[in-house]
Amino acid sequence: MNRAAIYHRPESEYAFMVSSHELKVRIRTAVEDIHSIEVVYGDPYEWMRGNWLSKSKLMDKSLQTDVHQYWSCTLTEEKRRLNYGFILI
Repeated sequence: MNRAAIYHRPESEYAFMVSSHELKVRIRTAVEDIHSIEVVYGDPYEWMRGNWLSKSKLMDKSLQTDVHQYWSCTLTEEKRRLNYGFILI
């Protein structure tokens, strides 16, 4: 895994609102370096018995250049507060 090629910046063109409850998330990796990316996300204040109540969603390959692969997906959260992280395989 080429960790130097992995790039995501919140509050930019890599994470932006598309409606009042939908967030578009993107991440960049090296071409043909990552098999899949899963976003784990949810309301940061929803906990049950010490565990964060999160959801997950597979990201889609969206764009590719000679050196980078871009992944994206749209996340929905009704309460308008959201934490997220990535699992790269």
